[in-house]
Amino acid sequence: MPSKRESRSQRIAIDIYGGTTRRKNIPVRKAFIRNDSEETPFQKLYVGGKSGALVVKLYLLIIGRASKPPFEIADTPASGWARALALPDPRGNGARKIKNALKKLEELNFIELLTIPGKPSIIRLLSESGNGESYETPSRYFYEKQKIGESHVYFKISGKLLIEGHFQQLSGSGLAMLLILAAEEAYKKPVWFSTKEFPKRYGISPATRAKGTKELQENGMLRVSKQYLDEYGRTVSMKTQRRRNVYRLVDVAEPYPE
Repeated sequence: MPSKRESRSQRIAIDIYGGTTRRKNIPVRKAFIRNDSEETPFQKLYVGGKSGALVVKLYLLIIGRASKPPFEIADTPASGWARALALPDPRGNGARKIKNALKKLEELNFIELLTIPGKPSIIRLLSESGNGESYETPSRYFYEKQKIGESHVYFKISGKLLIEGHFQQLSGSGLAMLLILAAEEAYKKPVWFSTKEFPKRYGISPATRAKGTKELQENGMLRVSKQYLDEYGRTVSMKTQRRRNVYRLVDVAEPYPE
């Protein structure tokens, strides 16, 4: 059973995220979590343990809420965000943590804050790259049938995770692995990772990978199975000496149909 605080956070999350203008799922450009040669935007935000995980969660929630041009949010105080993310003491320490997270997002060029005396700051969403450019919905490149570049390839974070309260409870490790698996569209098909290439692509440690994978499994979001290979790396049905883990996001981690 969820605690009273967790249940309240779900109700507030529905108020913030579940309005008529919200997205069914949260679209995130793949380059936010994966970069084969440079530090990813996720790594820039995630520094700092729990506080870093809060910054990432808040940014993803902002993406989910600011769904239409001009991609601004003008009606949510820090205490509202704190409640939506199930932070203790939402009017006090929780609100302070949100303000610090918003400040970091602005300093790193992921949002712009427009101050209005006596009212909550207007949050203007900026590009997931952290380069300070205006935000654009990645899906519009498909809808307008333009040639899509790698910088606009995107994945989806299930809106069910937020509405049902699972997103709020994820640790930093669980959040990292959720993003990585979703980036590879493990909600559509089983995926596997090269042990050698994984750190270069995503920039997280083996310990974080193991902890995050275990957390997602224990919470019913991830199914892990063995895949057996022949000497040429092809999958086979019988057991051989070579095998690898394959991962599939399931249940609440599967995005809503759109």
